[in-house]
Amino acid sequence: MVFFTAPGRAVDHVGLVLWNGLMAHASYRAGRVVVEPIAAYRARYIGARRPLGSGF
Repeated sequence: MVFFTAPGRAVDHVGLVLWNGLMAHASYRAGRVVVEPIAAYRARYIGARRPLGSGF
């Protein structure tokens, strides 16, 4: 999971890492789940974590 911020918010958005620098996330603008490069959100990136108990 990758986390992003916005002005005035600690965590504003969450995406799931897929492969080759891509992530899936629910896009407010598109109104659906989309796959986009993580790099497109580089300025808002604040970190990444594996889900607890994932076994990885």
